[in-house]
Amino acid sequence: MIRYSLRCADDGHVFEQWFDNYAHYEAQAAEGALACPSCGSSKVSKMLAAPALGASTITHRPAPAPACASGGCAAPAAGTCPAMAD
Repeated sequence: MIRYSLRCADDGHVFEQWFDNYAHYEAQAAEGALACPSCGSSKVSKMLAAPALGASTITHRPAPAPACASGGCAAPAAGTCPAMAD
């Protein structure tokens, strides 16, 4: 399934619609079967969109913990941890 953001040419209404695949969208667009739900215009075009990325395609590395927070200092007094100093 593909979700496209669409816009009507008459009034600029923006809406989303789901399609089985790109060919399904193209067939409906060619037949004039797409209509704006706000005004009913059949002059509808697909908007540019960023691709959706799945979690498996994103590499996430957490930031390293400061030395004091990871046990690098032996129970430092408040405000005296060298790793936390500016």
